[in-house]
Amino acid sequence: MRYFVALLVFSLIGVAPCANAQQDPLDAAAAEVAAAIAKASRKHPDAKVLVADFSETKGYPSALGPELARQFSLSLQAGARNFSFADLDEYSRQLAADKLSAPSYEDPKTMRCYASVLDAAFVVTGEMEDLPDTVALWIKVTRIKNRKLIFDERVSLPLTPVMEQLFTEVPEVFASANSNRSTVDSPGPASFPIAGVKGYSMPSCVYCPNPRFSDVAVKEVFQGTVVINVRIGVDGRAEDVTIVRGVPCGLNRQAIDAVRQWRFRPATGPDGLPAEVMAPVEVTFRLY
Repeated sequence: MRYFVALLVFSLIGVAPCANAQQDPLDAAAAEVAAAIAKASRKHPDAKVLVADFSETKGYPSALGPELARQFSLSLQAGARNFSFADLDEYSRQLAADKLSAPSYEDPKTMRCYASVLDAAFVVTGEMEDLPDTVALWIKVTRIKNRKLIFDERVSLPLTPVMEQLFTEVPEVFASANSNRSTVDSPGPASFPIAGVKGYSMPSCVYCPNPRFSDVAVKEVFQGTVVINVRIGVDGRAEDVTIVRGVPCGLNRQAIDAVRQWRFRPATGPDGLPAEVMAPVEVTFRLY
């Protein structure tokens, strides 16, 4: 069975399979990670593991990170003992829904947040560096409960043409999340003008209590800013609240809930009268 998994991993990244599966550095690393997690979870059988998308040490996120993480997860499952795996489909759905910025997408705290939300006890992360003819991959395994690092090793992978191509592509989940973003200049519903353009002023907030932090964000000491598009009526109430650029740890929902309670001094139109508009709003989460 291990030989079959090794063949699958090699074929996906465009490397010819070896006669001995243990000669594959990714498969060998997966075996070591499986042993480390099994040892760390022996008192807690069936602990869940999240294999997060691998990230870049520099530059923009690429499609190679999620692909290598998926392949690593396949190899890891072959040697799984005393642990199971978090739902990767749910992980992908949450990533897409949160509409993260590139820095947030690759922040280790982000992945720990998702691990906590998915009830995972361990998170596997990887940082890639594109070198001449090789990809240097740092694989780390963190125990969520105490943030203890139980595995930290470097793996060198031969750089293939398929991998080079993936380095130039944006991750599917990241591309889909960003392709639907609104901006200040993009129209909302056709009947509502955009604040700050064509003679419409910006509404101002007159009652804006701070949003609540989620328990996961407090645990991970996660801070950030959520950008929201809001329809603000002539009564100063917020409607049609949608995420433009979000953050993880459940803070998007906290931001939406907060803005729905805010009250604004309405915008005025070209005629000087109160007007209903679509406006961008920033909600900042900061721990003092």
